[in-house]
Amino acid sequence: GETNLPGYTAGAWGTDCSAQGSVNVALGETKTCTITNDDQQAFITVVKVVTNDNGGSAAPDDFALTLEGNAVLSGVATPVNPGTYTAGETLVSGYTFEGYTSDCDSSGDTTVALGESKTCTLTNNDNQSYVIVDKTVVNNNGGSAAANDFLLTVDGNAVLDEVAYPV
Repeated sequence: GETNLPGYTAGAWGTDCSAQGSVNVALGETKTCTITNDDQQAFITVVKVVTNDNGGSAAPDDFALTLEGNAVLSGVATPVNPGTYTAGETLVSGYTFEGYTSDCDSSGDTTVALGESKTCTLTNNDNQSYVIVDKTVVNNNGGSAAANDFLLTVDGNAVLDEVAYPV
């Protein structure tokens, strides 16, 4: 028998032994029980979450995701050897990176051992858009009107001069 190590899969016993590892040996006879252990593949899955609550339309695969600088697709398990790996992305204009979650630390690093599967989630949120109405009044002929004396609107809603309005 044997005590299996984490991250390894035990194979079948050799031809001289039963499936459970037992062997019958007669007087003067030699038999060999061979068992092969195989290391288990480790995986890291990079997942992109996109929040489109301000009119954005980007999808997860619009962001160029990477694992140790190599291109990966969102939600697809990538086989890796044991070690520490860094997930990353190319930021899409109009979006703010909100951070890493799941099995990644705040720098995007995750460490896997043999046979482990871990997930690194990157989240981005679309940025709010704003309109600023900048009213200029020229009073060079005796007028005295100020910018906010005029009815300024955005989408039919009254606004003030030089104030940012979300759209």
